[in-house]
Amino acid sequence: VKPVSKREESNYLQVNVECYGGGIWHTWFDRDLTLAGRVFFRKPNGKISRHFVHVKRPILRIPTIAIHLKRDTNEKLEINKQDHLQAVLALKIEEELNKSTKEKDTASDGNKKLNDESKKHHSQLLQLLASECNCQTDDIINFDLMLADTQPSCVGGLNNEFIYSGRLDNQMSSYCAIQGLINSLDTLPDETFIRGVLLYDNEETGSESAQGAMSEFTQHTLRRMTRDDYERSVSNSFLVSADMAHGVHPNYSSLHDRDHRPSLLNGGVVVKTNCCNRYA
Repeated sequence: VKPVSKREESNYLQVNVECYGGGIWHTWFDRDLTLAGRVFFRKPNGKISRHFVHVKRPILRIPTIAIHLKRDTNEKLEINKQDHLQAVLALKIEEELNKSTKEKDTASDGNKKLNDESKKHHSQLLQLLASECNCQTDDIINFDLMLADTQPSCVGGLNNEFIYSGRLDNQMSSYCAIQGLINSLDTLPDETFIRGVLLYDNEETGSESAQGAMSEFTQHTLRRMTRDDYERSVSNSFLVSADMAHGVHPNYSSLHDRDHRPSLLNGGVVVKTNCCNRYA
């Protein structure tokens, strides 16, 4: 969700969003979407509080254009991210009614000052966030929200051999790494080395943020932990970069190198190499 999310078109209220990473954008159409993330608001004592929000019902949708308005949509799909991927929140009439009520309330209290956030975001959106945080709309200072699919992940297939879910890349490796640490607790008394897992953010946009894998965070953290022993500790360490490998798509198998491809899902760990040094 952009810093200024208020957007209107043809009597629809929309939420202005920015596309994150290299997504397959047409898969976002016609899904029951919601919002999740962080909301920052001021408490009665003046302190700023952070509240994690995940609205548990569909409140947004990016509708596909009807076929009779774009006959060639099955032959070619051209997506303008600025225009075609803006999510519909509500009809404008409801906000107009709420606006009239709020103007009356404001007029009756000459000392009341509207929060600047009300100029950036639809009032109904702020009201929803306020109810999730148990605060007043005027107390909301800012938020960091993303659109999310409300359809839950599940196990499927005839023999329950598939995981139907988004975000497998790379929550799968993250989960397995943490679970591996937990499962190995009983062997810790005999361990002479340090076991650890590093989970980074922003891999989908290049990993170059302050919390990404390309940052100095890991080096600085290890130096603070080991001090003079840093160089010796690193040289004696075994580091694994764990990510997901693309399985062969049965409908597009020709797009894979026939001699170098994961030929079987659930076939074990995949080791990826590249002569251009694209992998760690």
